[in-house]
Amino acid sequence: MRVLGIPCFLDRIIQQCFKQVIEPIAGAQLYNQSYGFSPLRSAHHDMARVQFLINQASMHYVVDIDILGFFDNVNHTLNQQND
Repeated sequence: MRVLGIPCFLDRIIQQCFKQVIEPIAGAQLYNQSYGFSPLRSAHHDMARVQFLINQASMHYVVDIDILGFFDNVNHTLNQQND
């Protein structure tokens, strides 16, 4: 590692090799409605899909969920008591 945690050239090459192998495998398991981590998709595609559903499919609700910090608040002792 270099200063500020920037990977060196060899680390970047290794990361890219892993990405090229893993991305098609993981990407095949994503839902068609998944826009967050899908290659070649963005928030603009998500908004276009929402607009289509509102106009064409008579859907009226949009739910946006942000789970930032959710797992920090989960009671982990609950599962240990049941074991």
